[in-house]
Amino acid sequence: MADLDILKRDYPVYEGIGLPKMATFFEENVEKTIQNIQGLKLGPDAVILATFPRSGTHWVYEIVHMLLNKKAEYATKSREAVYLEGLSDLGPMQSYNQVVSTHLPFQWLPKQHLETGGKIIHVIRNPKDVAVSLYKFLDSCNAIQKPFEEFLFGYFLKESELDIHQSFEGPGFYIYYFIAIIAL
Repeated sequence: MADLDILKRDYPVYEGIGLPKMATFFEENVEKTIQNIQGLKLGPDAVILATFPRSGTHWVYEIVHMLLNKKAEYATKSREAVYLEGLSDLGPMQSYNQVVSTHLPFQWLPKQHLETGGKIIHVIRNPKDVAVSLYKFLDSCNAIQKPFEEFLFGYFLKESELDIHQSFEGPGFYIYYFIAIIAL
């Protein structure tokens, strides 16, 4: 597999924040996808699990699922099945009352959920651990052929063509907050 360059311009960008290459961001207009998510009306008992990739999403999802169901049993529905930005049809999510996962920043979450005081769990993992986890994951998929140091300094500590400093001026810093922490 060719070397993965995650800073290529062909990654979708919305409001200055780089997005993953997901079918929902390419099949439809990115703005429309985000607006659909913001317009989603989850049930009153829904919990949004907001994490940065490789930050323990699966682990926390299982814990929250067990707490909500009052049973120490793993979820039968995959976490990916209720991943906001991965769903092309949000219809089945209307009035959904379980755990919903996302890697989206706060300002793009369903507005109704925010306005009604819905529950949100935001998981933050040490950015250095996130970098190692992402590298190991990409390496295990043969998606990267760079040594770790080159990956770290070429991706996590390098300013991309996106203006990451602009993101710190408002709530849009979510995707890039870990870069600043590592750089300190």
